[in-house]
Amino acid sequence: ADDSPASAPASGRSGAPRRAAAAALPPELVLGEDVLGRVVSRIEKAKRIALELHTTTPDKHAGPVLGLGLAIDDGSSFYFPFEHRYVGAPVQLAPAVVWSALSLLGAPSERELVVQDKKRQLVLASATNAPELSRALESAKDTLLGSYLLDPERNHSLAELGHRHGVPVVDADAVHKEGRKKRDFDVVQLDEALPY
Repeated sequence: ADDSPASAPASGRSGAPRRAAAAALPPELVLGEDVLGRVVSRIEKAKRIALELHTTTPDKHAGPVLGLGLAIDDGSSFYFPFEHRYVGAPVQLAPAVVWSALSLLGAPSERELVVQDKKRQLVLASATNAPELSRALESAKDTLLGSYLLDPERNHSLAELGHRHGVPVVDADAVHKEGRKKRDFDVVQLDEALPY
């Protein structure tokens, strides 16, 4: 079966027309509380949000959470760095400040939360001291699981899902590789990490 956007029905399960995806805006770094406040106000208006917790490598299920990637259905996307530690790295917001501001994610709402590999995200969230985030992830939709249920034989990586649906996704190797050597994400400069 073809599950491309072109073959998808024009309406959701409820019969209501689907909202067209907003044009993507350039991703933005969240290094100060002023930007954090703008992110919170966008979240409050959002119907759908996608998030990903980042560790040293994309396949790692444990370790320090180095940052949070967040995309909102209005086309905006943000990266909250916590632990990037290269020479010249800017001062980054403390995770506790971010988790406190984003506690609204765990509050009951009509907002849909989407993640890739929910199990991994739950394991990482449990180590963040952010119970609201863990609570929000419990009801999140998992693109990896959804893709698997549609066709267990396919590649279910985020890059492949994006390619299949015409959404550009930066491959992890493009960010982590430096020549033949792989770098951990904490030493990747923020301007390189931002598109990922």
